[in-house]
Amino acid sequence: MSTTRAKRKASASVKAQPPIPAKKAKATPPSAVPSEAKRPVGRPRKKSAPVASPVSEILVTSPQRASTSDSDVISTDYARERSLAPLDDDDEFPSPADLAAEALLGHAENEGEDSSGSDKEPSEDGADDDDDDSEEEEEDTTEYKPDFVVPVGDGAADTMSFKSTVDFDSFMQKIADEMDVRRRDLTIAYKLSTSGVKDLPLILTTPNHLLRLFKEARPKFKAHKKSKAKKQESIQWKANKKQNKTRKRDDDDEDGGGEESSDKTGPQYLRELEATLACKAHPGRFCFVAQNAEHIGLSAQKLSLWSLLLASKVHKSLTQPPALLDLPIELGSEAPKPSRRQQPPPPPPPPHFRPGPFPYAGAYYPPPYGHAPPPRPRPSHPSERGADGHWFNQYSDALTTHKIVRISQLAEEGKEEGLKLLQNLIPDIPVGTAKLILRYAIQDTAEIRSKRRG
Repeated sequence: MSTTRAKRKASASVKAQPPIPAKKAKATPPSAVPSEAKRPVGRPRKKSAPVASPVSEILVTSPQRASTSDSDVISTDYARERSLAPLDDDDEFPSPADLAAEALLGHAENEGEDSSGSDKEPSEDGADDDDDDSEEEEEDTTEYKPDFVVPVGDGAADTMSFKSTVDFDSFMQKIADEMDVRRRDLTIAYKLSTSGVKDLPLILTTPNHLLRLFKEARPKFKAHKKSKAKKQESIQWKANKKQNKTRKRDDDDEDGGGEESSDKTGPQYLRELEATLACKAHPGRFCFVAQNAEHIGLSAQKLSLWSLLLASKVHKSLTQPPALLDLPIELGSEAPKPSRRQQPPPPPPPPHFRPGPFPYAGAYYPPPYGHAPPPRPRPSHPSERGADGHWFNQYSDALTTHKIVRISQLAEEGKEEGLKLLQNLIPDIPVGTAKLILRYAIQDTAEIRSKRRG
């Protein structure tokens, strides 16, 4: 009985000993010597089995052994409390593996409580920030429908609207149909209406370019919607409309200048240019008349460029073309300036000449007064060729061009075939004149052949 109590006291003294932190993987058993007064006399002392320190086991088996973290400290404290706790008579000393498992389980529960507590008590500012971020994301993904100014034929432009969720292929196909261009030949660039004058247009050939367009235009579209400003997202490049309200008017500027001209767009200037440069000498065309009265035609592309330069404030005149058009004005010499010196009087008329009441419209110089014009021969005699007003020589060039240089060539065709031949070669020849030419050709050919035979 005394021996059993001595063993229990010895084990209790072993458990009560403070743990020795081990830096190596192997644990060293604690050294504990039982009291000599309570050892039984006459019986040798039985050596107790070495007990590994719970702290050493935890440090060795812990997954965070390599680094000294909070989990190692918590596990060590937990093991130390369990090792120092006294055991009852019926209790058994726990194994080091059980102590390590309980320590790790308690540490995981503490971390779960900390994380759940932090989730349950978020800061108000953080909640508001999350709400704001979600609202911003929702606003960024909302669908909107900007306007596009697309150039069409004859220097004009048209406005089209596309949703921000439009497919790239359908977008390009609609643009190609509007511009009357094949899809594979379409190459476009765009520029926002709020861009500066010196900003270059951006190419639009891939779906990524289309996404970039809608992404850049979204804040401008929102600002336009809030301020109700007259701005458009356009494919054509347009100038910045920040101009002074009061500016000096140019003498060559005929569009009025001032505030009204600053609000005009390219299509509006295009209509004014068409009304100003419409040519009366060439209906349906637009011409610039130089100082030497030379008419220089303007194509639809040049008119469109001129209108864009007016809208961007690079050029100001509606009558003088800009230098960027590169018109061949220098080819025509300028008309001489009118001289201020007095011109000499015209020469006097010839003697015995008295002009009629109206200017003479004939092809010859009018005869002197008092002499009647020579009478025309009467066409009653058939031998007088050309007396009826038929001028046969005017058709000689047309016949020579087709290598009909002999009258026998016409005579051999006959009357019917010869008449058709003359009308085909000379469309404006009268029928009576053609018949006379054939008759004279047949008669002269017969006379010449009869003379050769006789």
